Amino acid sequence: MVAVVVIGVVGGWAVGKEFSARLEQSAASARASQIERTLKTVAQRVKKTLPEKLNAVTTMIGISYEQKVMTYVYDLDTRGEAPHEVIATLRELVGERACVGEFKDAMHYGYAFTFRYNSPRGAKLGEFTLSAANCA
Repeated sequence: MVAVVVIGVVGGWAVGKEFSARLEQSAASARASQIERTLKTVAQRVKKTLPEKLNAVTTMIGISYEQKVMTYVYDLDTRGEAPHEVIATLRELVGERACVGEFKDAMHYGYAFTFRYNSPRGAKLGEFTLSAANCA
């Protein structure tokens, strides 16, 4: 009888563990779907407002969402500074902010964010992509 009880308890624990794992997977899947819908909606809504001057040197000119990557495109006047240095500084600043908010949550579920910078004349200055690996 003790062996049956032990087997029942162990079996019940295994079933409970499996049930819990499936619930976690279901919740994660629901959260990933919610993030997907949100990113698509944001891209569609923001695109309608562009171009948008963000400050004296930056104008957002594009946004798109495709295959788990949100891409932001900006015109950036570097005001004579070396573009690679400006982009490196932006990468550091944006990366710090991205790793603490909604971006981090989305990145946890496999989403990434690309930031592309062009000169006001359209020449590519640089870009970088942030993903969960950047927030380790």
